[in-house]
Formats: sequence, structure tokens, C-alpha cells
Amino acid sequence: MTTFEVLCVAGIVVLVGWAVRNSRRQARLRAERAKFIAGYVFPAGLRFKLDQAFPAFSTEQTSMVLEGLRAWFQLVAANPGTKLGMPSRAVDSAWHEFILLTKNYADFCDKAFGKFLHHVPHDGDAKAEQDGLARTYGNGAGLLAGGAALGLVGGVGVAMLTGRDLFGLDQRLGMPGGTSYDATDFVEFEKRHQKMQSSGDGGGDSSSTVAVAVTAVMAAVEEAVAAAVAAAERGHLRSPSGGYRFFIEALSNMGLALY
Repeated sequence: MTTFEVLCVAGIVVLVGWAVRNSRRQARLRAERAKFIAGYVFPAGLRFKLDQAFPAFSTEQTSMVLEGLRAWFQLVAANPGTKLGMPSRAVDSAWHEFILLTKNYADFCDKAFGKFLHHVPHDGDAKAEQDGLARTYGNGAGLLAGGAALGLVGGVGVAMLTGRDLFGLDQRLGMPGGTSYDATDFVEFEKRHQKMQSSGDGGGDSSSTVAVAVTAVMAAVEEAVAAAVAAAERGHLRSPSGGYRFFIEALSNMGLALY
């Protein structure tokens, strides 16, 4: 094995080690943030604002809106950088009111997302709006919002919601002027989401797309290193150059190469 080959392998091993540690750190951070959002108790001032905005809502209905907001925040946290669409006017109103509680909202964002989550209004682009809703529908299935005290909010039992539940929330609340969707809409959202996924359009910014690509490459390299190490431990490799060749072959089998 030449000096260049040794440096290449050493550099890759260091890079893989960094990638693995970073991936694990990010996974722990996502779990911590999801737990924080699930157990977060919204400020009393927000419920007061919602009672004013929706005077016809019962205490249970207001709690349902808050759980819808929680579901939205969980979806955003689980899909950083993704351009999601808001499917509920009630939840959107709650988000607006929460932002106006500036200190509470800023503190929440710092712990839930690591940065301030801006509210970007719809700019009239119909395609972008439908794409955003399709991402919300596609990514929202099965993601439980959580809820303080296992769904008990303010002493009122509220079923925990998923991001996908937001599509039927306004109808469930009987909200005048709320959004409504039917089975045809859901079929279209699903098709649109699958098409975007197959084309690589996850709705994220360029930095998040690059991060995903780097993570995938690092995972493949890590697997190749593990395969080479396992082969060495089994005594299948008789020399350092043999280990290098095995490593390169493992990369090639995964569709990757060093050069």
C-alpha cells in the first residue's frame, strides 16, 4: 500500500468517524426536541387569545386547536428545511397568536428548533401551495404530536393528533370558513408527494439536500469500512494492500468509488 493509499483510507476513516458521531448527535437532538414539544405546556395567554378569537369554541375545542398546533410543530421539527403547507386555518390562527407572545414563542423556538421559526404567508403561488400541502400530508402520517400528560390539556382529554389529522381539524371543529378536504384531495396529495419524492424534491433548501446526500455517502463508506474490518478479523485479508482492495470493492458494490 502506497503512502497516498494509506492517507486516503485514513482520511476516509476519520471522515466516517466524524459523520457517525454527528449523525448520532443529530438523532439525539431530534429526539430531545420532539420530547420537548410533546410535553410543552402552552402559555395561558395563548388559550386566552384563542378564546377571544373563537368565542363559540368549547374548552375541549380550544384544546384541540392547541394540540393541532403541537402536531404542526412536531412535523416541522421532524422535517427541518422542508417547505410544508398549513392545512388548518384554526391552527394557523393559533400559530399567529403564539408568535405575538414574543418572549414565550422565541424561547419555545430555541428549544424546539434551535432557531426562530418564521411564519411565511402564502404568496399566491397555487403550485407551491399544493406542493406544500402534499408534503405535509405525506410526511404527517403516523407522527404523534404528543401532548402534556398524555393528551390531557388543561384537564380536558384530547386525542393526540398526527400531522395528517390537521387536514380534517377545521371540519371536526365545525369552524366557519375553515378548510375542508375530501378523499379526492387526499389521493391527489399522495400522488403529488410520491412524485416529488421520486424526483428528489423533498422541499428542502440546498444545504439540507447536500446534508442528506453526504449522510448517505458516509453511511455507505461506514458500511464498507465495517466490511473490511470484519474480513480482516476473519483472517481473509493477508496484507494491508489486500485490505485496501477489499475496501474499494465494497465501495464499488454500493455504487461508490474514491476516484
